[in-house]
Amino acid sequence: MYTGALGYADDVVLLAPTPSALRIMLRICEDFAKEFSMVFNASKSVCLRVTKVTSKASKPSVDDVQLMAMV
Repeated sequence: MYTGALGYADDVVLLAPTPSALRIMLRICEDFAKEFSMVFNASKSVCLRVTKVTSKASKPSVDDVQLMAMV
């Protein structure tokens, strides 16, 4: 399984081949944030899914990935 993360200043980009891999990476980020008293701003976060559509009739299925705001 390939996963990746890019960081610059206070921005982080998570790259994952599947929604389940992304969920694992988000869990790691959540654990890290708890350990170091950090907060990720879910309202400024975006999830983009890139897929290959083989025909006009088929649409890629969308798995839910939730980013919850911490208060």
